[in-house]
Amino acid sequence: MQSSNWSTKKLAEFLKHTGELLRKGYSLTLALELEKQRTHRGHYNACINEMIQALRDGESFHSALQVTGLPSYIRTWIGLAEESSQLEAGLLNIGEMLLLLEQNKTKMGRLLCYPLVLFLTLIIIVYIFTVFLLPNFQHLLTSMAVDPPFLTVFLIESGVFLNDHFILIMLSAVSTLILLLGIQRSIPSYKKINILLKIPFMSRLTQQYLTYLFSLHLGEMLRGGVSFIEAVELLDDDDRGSFLMNEIKVMREQMMAGQPLSEIIKGRPAYLDDLTIIILKGEQYQQLGQALQDYSRIVFRRFEVTIETLIKSIQPAFFVFFGACILLIFYSLMSPMFQVIGSL
Repeated sequence: MQSSNWSTKKLAEFLKHTGELLRKGYSLTLALELEKQRTHRGHYNACINEMIQALRDGESFHSALQVTGLPSYIRTWIGLAEESSQLEAGLLNIGEMLLLLEQNKTKMGRLLCYPLVLFLTLIIIVYIFTVFLLPNFQHLLTSMAVDPPFLTVFLIESGVFLNDHFILIMLSAVSTLILLLGIQRSIPSYKKINILLKIPFMSRLTQQYLTYLFSLHLGEMLRGGVSFIEAVELLDDDDRGSFLMNEIKVMREQMMAGQPLSEIIKGRPAYLDDLTIIILKGEQYQQLGQALQDYSRIVFRRFEVTIETLIKSIQPAFFVFFGACILLIFYSLMSPMFQVIGSL
């Protein structure tokens, strides 16, 4: 069976809708046939046909899901739900979790998009001014025999240099970006996280995000009927080489040595201190899964507010910088004109 990666949103919708159909009493094969009618796309329908054929050949549903590119720990989670006759609840829980992850990812993209658009706008304005406007202005000053000030000369020379070496500059920028991305991908995720945890402001953001991921995954698994030990083993089966996988391996070793989860979390620098309290109280009232799920939403909202506050803090400084650049451009244009007017 050939794997074909689906988008996270598509996977979430597929699992959730399939779970809803199972809850209504449909058989798994009929639920998949109805899913084909909902998608109306050749690529997805071909994958669903492969799943249906795999089920008819006697394979389990979680094995048939390999064609979607679903992470192995989620497929194993679905397999446990199948064995315990809780497939519909498992699919609904996993679908909701993946949808929540995708929605939160989209929110973060929108938050970070705004400052990026402002920065790109400034670059475009400066580029148009230095490459297209200033050379014409230089010809005007030369024809009028005006000696421009240093700032005007500097901007004109910068524009000439940028125009003459544009291709070289772009190739250098792209090569540097590719090199940095290559270096970034070669570094294991847990090492990158450890670096972020040592940077004063980034450490708080990193802790919030990792606490959110850990609480969401573990909480949803516990709510879905997976025992804590099974949940740890499932997360350890994550084949993406993630930071979470590395953490779970360490936690499992400590749990086998007899340490309670709250004490293990308390000794890990990657998580917020509140997580220890939530685990203790959740275990005390036998509602750990629900408590972790609700806590994950609270933590993500804190993370969101922190990002918004950071952007609001940077925004005034950026506007001041943006305004200063426009003012310098205006001054470089008007200063020679004032000299011409003064000489009349």
